[in-house]
Amino acid sequence: MKKKTIGILIKIAIILLALSGLLCLVMMRRILDYMLPGFSGMTHRMWLMALYTCAIPCFAALVPAWLIAGNIGTNKSFCKENAHYTKWVGILMSVDTVLIAAANAGLFVLGRSFFALFISFSLIIAIFLSISICAFALSSLLDNATVLQNQSDFTI
Repeated sequence: MKKKTIGILIKIAIILLALSGLLCLVMMRRILDYMLPGFSGMTHRMWLMALYTCAIPCFAALVPAWLIAGNIGTNKSFCKENAHYTKWVGILMSVDTVLIAAANAGLFVLGRSFFALFISFSLIIAIFLSISICAFALSSLLDNATVLQNQSDFTI
């Protein structure tokens, strides 16, 4: 597959992720009615505030992902920019992991959650932590690949 095609497919995937995330945010009130039956309106508002706050780094991570896809489309897969952008994805996912963990623990301690939801969000925390670790590892590998690419370009 051509690099340009891969870049376009990645951008399509990013658009689909953004639209899915927006749909989830729009439907969050109904989702919370289902997940938190019998809880007060205040509990629902607290969860909405927490989830909307935690969504900010997720949507922000789509920006460097878009830039990476653009570089791949222009045949610059192994460059310092992509390593830098990948590192930013890792940072944003780490921030989101901390936000989700704090919101999850805080709402549980305040009695605005229950154990099964606490465990469910712990799984989400583990997934986001894994994504951030993978992004940091990929950033390091891209740095190394950039050096090798530059050496290869200058070899006769």
